[in-house]
Amino acid sequence: MEMAACICGHKPPWLFDAFSHWKPQSHSHHKSRGGVSMAFKRSPKRLKYTDNTRFNKDGGLIYIEADPFGSDSWKLEPVVNLLKQGAVGVIPTDTLYAIACDLTNNSAIERLRRIKNIDGSKPLSILCHSFSDIDKYTSGFPCGDGQGHANLFKAVKHCLPGPVSILLKVN
Repeated sequence: MEMAACICGHKPPWLFDAFSHWKPQSHSHHKSRGGVSMAFKRSPKRLKYTDNTRFNKDGGLIYIEADPFGSDSWKLEPVVNLLKQGAVGVIPTDTLYAIACDLTNNSAIERLRRIKNIDGSKPLSILCHSFSDIDKYTSGFPCGDGQGHANLFKAVKHCLPGPVSILLKVN
């Protein structure tokens, strides 16, 4: 399965093949439409078991443009379904592109580790949607003690939303 995303709304600058390596492709920047485009490709073995009307003739790729503010997020449902089935993809974040998978799917996490060529003992980063996600997956922010140690929650709350990376201990 291949999946790619480009924030300029045109063809992706690269494709990622879950069974090999990065595939850089030529990419010329045109006038941005301000949207997010995504593409994914299923393996030929899986295509014979799916509804082929969803795939165009251009190598089985589907390009999806979505409003970055979420007004047409329904267009991303096929991508979400693939991620829930264990796919690994590339998504834009507010700072860099990220290789993403379903956090609750162990086979997807192992696939991501194989793709990135990292050992199972090394930690992975997660994207959190809200403070409740931070509470769910981490031990939380250390509290200030009034003795010169700052309350990190207040500092982080002041910086969010924004391009911030925070390292916390996992639950």
